[in-house]
Amino acid sequence: MPWIKDEDGQPILVAKDSTENKLDEFHMQRDNQIAKNSYTLKNQKTMKTSKVRGVQPNGQFKDMNVFEVSFENGDAGNNYAKGNCRFEVGKEYQYEIGGSGKTPSIKFIGEAGAPAKSFGGNGGGSFQKSPQDKAEIARAVALKAAVDAIGAGEEPYKYVNCALYFEHYLTTGQQANQDAVDNALNDRKSDANDDLPF
Repeated sequence: MPWIKDEDGQPILVAKDSTENKLDEFHMQRDNQIAKNSYTLKNQKTMKTSKVRGVQPNGQFKDMNVFEVSFENGDAGNNYAKGNCRFEVGKEYQYEIGGSGKTPSIKFIGEAGAPAKSFGGNGGGSFQKSPQDKAEIARAVALKAAVDAIGAGEEPYKYVNCALYFEHYLTTGQQANQDAVDNALNDRKSDANDDLPF
């Protein structure tokens, strides 16, 4: 016969198949699941957007300055920076909040509404590529795919025609038809600044 606690917290002895015991087991499983879920949620990082209500220095941790940042949506936590805090009072920012300590950590993402960042191979952030850069990259990728598809040793015009199919798909997401390829060829011939790399 198991021991359970009654509504006053006093231990009582009940039958194993009793309703009280089953209810107690249900409550213990539920409490364990809630504790597990709250631990998981507390350790997850979440991306949010809000205006900064306050920023104040909060000491140092190793070689980082610590700033306590509070937001209008009620979030608050520590931001770690090598120099000055990038959060300014009254401005709206995107940030990531989370962590497993007593005080959540807040990571600066960027100003709300600012252009999205893409991260290059060097690990630093840079703004999105221009449409011209994206078109040049699409052409290079298409040409490489054409060479891979056809194989080496063919006439250059075969690679160009095949690359136009790939480029059309890369830039529009749709399969090219012959009219689209012919139009692209005519556009290329009229654009003297667009040299192919071979």
